Amino acid sequence: MSTNYNRYLDIHLCTIATAALEGQFRPATYSSLYFGKATKYFYEFNYDIRRQMRYRDSKAEGFTFNNKNTGNCKILDDVELTDATDQWLTLTSTLDTTGGGSRVAYSINDQLKQLRYVGCMVSIEKLQTNDVYPQLRALMLWISDPSTQNKLRINCHGSGKRAGGMTMGTAELSPEDLVSALVRHGLTRPSSRTASAAAAIELAQNARWKLDKEKDSCENCNKKFGVFTLKHHCRRCGGLFCDKCSSKKATLKVALTGEERGKVIQQTATASNVKNARVCDPCYSIAASPVIRAVAEDSVLTELFGESVAAAAGQAGRTDYGLTTITLALCMGARADDQYSPERNPTAVGAQPPTTFVPDSLASRLLTALRDPNRSLKGIKVAASNQVVEGSDTGITVTSEVTYPNPNNGIKTVPNVFPAYVWGNDPKVKADVAKKFLPFDLNITLSPCGRAIYFSSWQGIQRTVNFYNDIYKRWDFDSWQRADYSLPPLPGVTGVKNTWRLTAPPRVQSIKLTLGAKDKNRIELTVRNTGDIEMFKHYKSYEVS
Repeated sequence: MSTNYNRYLDIHLCTIATAALEGQFRPATYSSLYFGKATKYFYEFNYDIRRQMRYRDSKAEGFTFNNKNTGNCKILDDVELTDATDQWLTLTSTLDTTGGGSRVAYSINDQLKQLRYVGCMVSIEKLQTNDVYPQLRALMLWISDPSTQNKLRINCHGSGKRAGGMTMGTAELSPEDLVSALVRHGLTRPSSRTASAAAAIELAQNARWKLDKEKDSCENCNKKFGVFTLKHHCRRCGGLFCDKCSSKKATLKVALTGEERGKVIQQTATASNVKNARVCDPCYSIAASPVIRAVAEDSVLTELFGESVAAAAGQAGRTDYGLTTITLALCMGARADDQYSPERNPTAVGAQPPTTFVPDSLASRLLTALRDPNRSLKGIKVAASNQVVEGSDTGITVTSEVTYPNPNNGIKTVPNVFPAYVWGNDPKVKADVAKKFLPFDLNITLSPCGRAIYFSSWQGIQRTVNFYNDIYKRWDFDSWQRADYSLPPLPGVTGVKNTWRLTAPPRVQSIKLTLGAKDKNRIELTVRNTGDIEMFKHYKSYEVS
């Protein structure tokens, strides 16, 4: 069963436009990929920003989007986040002197609290600095809120390389630098639902210091006030209670004081950071659970998510609130150079592979950074794919397609079937191969394990760079792993032959070599679903920090 997240943040990693990028993606042709005024930025998947929001809007989960950007979903698709001036990204700051020190405490405004989805672009270069940007800080506080269940998705390129990072253009961001940047801007995780019970809390909604004449009995137990039952004010809500129902203490960020000015009681006068403030039993029960407290006292959250959020979150020890999931929406985030992570299918019945990423994959390195004991970011599920990830109007999809040379300009003509020759079925490429690369074996053969194919073979170097550029690059093996491989020696044959071993991704269930007439041998793939694409959310790898 999938989680219905309360808040959803889509961060698309863009880069500063360079002359090299403009040479590869000419602005006159690819104008939609460039944006920004003072600084020009580049994002290759600009069309995905609104596409992903439309996907959220199509789900029956309360996300509302319109082209005027006035629903509870917002997108910033024409400005880099740190250059945005939207009012809903502004922060309020106060000086917190709790514990004898002093620090600035930030809070987001009600406009941002009301949002369910934000899509934005953040440049890799800015995340690599030590600067703190208020717009990103606001969004980190928004998804760290322990009263809601939230998800963060990172969108960009991924190469599946052990030492690689998240890329756009020539800029590259390591998983470690990403986590450092998010933490620097305020990303936190609740350690438990009760661990922060003593933390400073806000005033109750519509709090005011009630006048003595307003109540003649305790607002909690209804006991009549008199000589032996004195009135006491709760410093959080301002109500009138007996001693028994207001004997508990709490630390309040803001507390009512009931001070007099000119013999007139100021019903909304407050003091900041008050320790051991008298609070009534109802307010103390809210303070004892930070999630119940946050939802019950915040009318915006209560209206958006209902009392069920507070009730569910009140279970002691739960840490499935705040930021609960980070999805790497990028190609091959769960694989390393030569290995795939086990995948889990949430719709499958029975045994499932263990949820452990292969070492040095992007997802594995992200988890290591989250598990740093100095960061307290445990309990976040990281999800990633072994496959190439593509956007569509039905959400993020994964592919394992093979495109081969053919007279139709490389367009794949038959799903999951391709010729067993390095020239595909393009006669011009075949003539070129015969002319330039006679020492090469020009067949594609099946490996003994049945999970990989051998793309040609040769002895020594034999112009492999030219062969790669002229022949192999005409193919496109989405999500497959390519590795240099030495074939076992054949009896009576001297010298070792080398090949490129292409291992199929987990989505490919079997590979079959079918022999035919001259130049008609073919490779047939059996894929675990009947279509060319499948939803990312089904067959993915994940692990919890």
